Amino acid sequence: MDRTSFKRDIWHFFCKHGFKEMALLIVFLLPFSCSGSRQQVIRDVSVRLYVAGNEPFTRLLAEFADGKTMEISQQSPDYNTLWSMQTRTIRIIEARVILKHDQQILLIRKFEPNGRDK
Repeated sequence: MDRTSFKRDIWHFFCKHGFKEMALLIVFLLPFSCSGSRQQVIRDVSVRLYVAGNEPFTRLLAEFADGKTMEISQQSPDYNTLWSMQTRTIRIIEARVILKHDQQILLIRKFEPNGRDK
């Protein structure tokens, strides 16, 4: 077997088998690789907590200084503590904005009560 036919055989094998698998791999992995890289991190921000909605469909919201509101995720580590602090102001030490059903939701990881609300 000469060198030219060997290269041609390798190329033929790759074209026949490799491109399909590579294309499928890219199609399946591309959405996952892009989804996690766009999470916004929020640090050192004061927000006021309040509850919106009617029972049994209430949700805990955070209101920012500019008037924008965002729902607080129930997966926040201290969600029950946050719930009990309705109408109070807290300082978010660390939080992430996650996308759930095309809606931005705030996952608060660390917070502390604001000075005058302790």
